[in-house]
Parts: sequence; C-alpha cells; structure tokens
Amino acid sequence: MDKAIAGKLRAYGDIIYHSMIRSQARRKILLDLKRNGPGNTTDLSTRTGYHYSNTRGALVGNGEKYDSELSLVTTGLANADPGTKEIIYSLTPTGEEVANIVEQIWDN
Repeated sequence: MDKAIAGKLRAYGDIIYHSMIRSQARRKILLDLKRNGPGNTTDLSTRTGYHYSNTRGALVGNGEKYDSELSLVTTGLANADPGTKEIIYSLTPTGEEVANIVEQIWDN
C-alpha cells in the first residue's frame, strides 16, 4: 500500500481507515455504489457477487462477522434511504471521496 495514499485514507479518521482495511466486502460495495449508483441489498449482492448476509453486514453490520461501528452506513460513507419496499443505499459525499482513494489503493 502506497504510504502517501494510505495517509489520505487515514485522514478520514481511524474508524473509516479500519473499516476499509479490514473488509474487502466493504471496499467492493463502496466502489460498486460509486461506479453503478444506488441499490438495495439484493441489487448490491448481485452486482458484487457477495451473499446477501455479507452485503447487509458490510452495509449496516450484523453483530457477528461485521461490526456495526465499522459499517458503511455507521461510518457515514453510505446513506440508507427507505424506498417503497426496501432500503436504498447510496454514497454520501464523504463516501465518494473515500471511494476515490480506495480505487487508488486496492484493485477490487
């Protein structure tokens, strides 16, 4: 990992830094939201190839494999907007900035 780029990611705080380095699923879902736009959990699972439970865990946590405090929604990288039937997830402005850095660090 390039130290200068990693430093840019760390500038967003330890929680976001650890959220990104500890989970490929969170990184991949973050980048999918950037590249393909908003979606519900099923959309994101299909687009990324992750099982629904892993996708949901990366987005909001599940108390087991995925800590809620490191989730994309809790860290402020993604919004959870109630749709007509399901919650629609989208990037926040900070999520967009972090996704740009993640693209430079990892080849997801």
